[in-house]
Amino acid sequence: MITFDQFVQNAKARHPKDQAVQNAIPVSTGRRFEFVRVFTELNGFPDLSAWVVNKAGKNSAAYSADYDPDVERENSANTDWSLYQNEWDAHVAELKKLSIKLKRRKPDEDRKLMANFARKMRSKIEASIPNKKKLPYTLLIKPYREYILESLMEGKDIGSVFDDTIFDPTDD
Repeated sequence: MITFDQFVQNAKARHPKDQAVQNAIPVSTGRRFEFVRVFTELNGFPDLSAWVVNKAGKNSAAYSADYDPDVERENSANTDWSLYQNEWDAHVAELKKLSIKLKRRKPDEDRKLMANFARKMRSKIEASIPNKKKLPYTLLIKPYREYILESLMEGKDIGSVFDDTIFDPTDD
C-alpha cells in the first residue's frame, strides 16, 4: 500500500516535466482515480485505487462502502495487467480526446462562423429540417441559432455543433 502523499511524490519524481503532475496535491488525487475506476469498472477488473490509502493506512469510509479494499488489492495483485495494455491505451486516448481544452470564441466571431457554415450547408440544412409551412431559410434555422452560438462560444467544432443540433440531434 501507499499513501496519497507518497503516490503524488512518486508521480512527481517520475514525471518531472508534466505540469499537471507537478501541480498535483494529495487531497485531490482520490478524485483523479475516477478515470482509472471507470476503466476497471467497464472491463470488470478489480479497482487499483484500493492500494492508495490515507495517512492512517486506511481507505476512506466512502470507498469502503462501495468496495472491499482487501479483496480489490488481492484481485488486482493476481491480474496480469499486461494483457490489457491495448484496452488501457485506447481508454486513455479517448479520455484525452474528450478533455482537450476548448478555445472560447467571441460572439462576433461565432456569428460569422455560423453564417458562413450555414450558407455553405444550406441545402443539407433545408433537407434536414421539416418545413411544411415553407418558411424562409432564416426563419427555418432561427430556433437553432442560440444553441449553436452558445456552443461555438464554448469553443466547440462548427461541424460537430451543426451535426448535434440540426443534422442528427438524437445521436449521442
